[in-house]
Amino acid sequence: MRGTSEPTAIVRGVKAIWVEETDEPDFGKYRTLGIDRIYVDIREQMNPVERVSKIRRQGFTAGVYWGQAWGESAYKGADFAAYISTLIGAMEAKWRANHDSVQCEFQLDLETVNGRDHTEDNQWMIDFLREWRRRRPSKVTSWTLEVFQGGQWTWMTRALVNIINTDVNLLVVPQLYQGALENTVDSAAASKDLRFMRLPDGSLGGIREDRIKFFYNAADYPRVAWDGYLFTNRKLA
Repeated sequence: MRGTSEPTAIVRGVKAIWVEETDEPDFGKYRTLGIDRIYVDIREQMNPVERVSKIRRQGFTAGVYWGQAWGESAYKGADFAAYISTLIGAMEAKWRANHDSVQCEFQLDLETVNGRDHTEDNQWMIDFLREWRRRRPSKVTSWTLEVFQGGQWTWMTRALVNIINTDVNLLVVPQLYQGALENTVDSAAASKDLRFMRLPDGSLGGIREDRIKFFYNAADYPRVAWDGYLFTNRKLA
């Protein structure tokens, strides 16, 4: 039984979809499918302020995402957290001016910082998450990454795992697809890979099950009892 001192996740069921670039959300279809969250491109040229406002007016929870390899490797982890927080702060100022809600979730798509392996990624993520929580202590945040980054050969240290496990508003979202999305990964295997890891120091550890959601190929996902994110609007039948 879970000890009473362990933090309980605030984020529970999630049914979200990414809507790419200038695509328009199909609100009616999303309601039929039970989707309740819509995430859009955070970059200013994609007009996230108005798109998020429109999503909320339709009764959905709104989020913004940062896509892999959009330039995050040019920053140190703490500096990138400051950059994203500033971007969202500018959006919040416009929402306040329009007497609109400022609530907006955030998802970071980050597979590797240095483009070769994960040598730098552990400390980068630690620095990012620490600074992010200093600036945004309770914002619902998720980190999506390539599947099978745990297991016996994980690069994640206990320090990073502990940060994840004690953050009630942080989710880790392994992608249940590989390559050009043609290879589907079993969700149970993806979850086990992160929950039971041999850390770089040789000790055993893992990410709490209630911190893990899944990223599905929107063209091929379980229509019953799914929990996580769909990639993307363009692939949804």
